[in-house]
Amino acid sequence: MKTIIKSAAVLFGMALLSTGAFAATKMTRDTVENDVSAMITYADNTAGVDVNIDNATAGEAVVVMSDAKGNVVLTDKFTAEAGDIKKNYLMTDLAAGEYTISVSTNDEVTAKTVTLSNDEQDETYYEF
Repeated sequence: MKTIIKSAAVLFGMALLSTGAFAATKMTRDTVENDVSAMITYADNTAGVDVNIDNATAGEAVVVMSDAKGNVVLTDKFTAEAGDIKKNYLMTDLAAGEYTISVSTNDEVTAKTVTLSNDEQDETYYEF
C-alpha cells in the first residue's frame, strides 16, 4: 500500500512540474509588421505573381511591377485591412527580361529585382 501511495505521489509531482513547465512556455506569433514575401512563376511569356503581406497594418498599399526600362506593367493600389493579405496576379504576354516588384505598405517599401527567362526547363520560380 505504501508503494502505491509513493508512486502516486511521485506521478502527481511530475505531472504538476510538467504542467508548470508548459504553462511557463508562452506561444507567441511573429509580430513583424508588413512582412512581404512573393513568389513568381514564369513560363511561356506568362507570369504568375503571388504577393503575401503578413501582419499588415491597416492603410494604403501598392504593388508595382516594372521592367528594366522603368515601364510599369502592373499597378495595384488597395486599402489594406490589418491582418494577412494575399494578392495574386496573372500576367500574359510578358517578355523575358529584368523586372522589379515593389510593395509599399504605409511608409515601408520592399523591392526585389528578378530576371524572367524562358531558358530554363519549363518553369522558373523566384521567391523573396
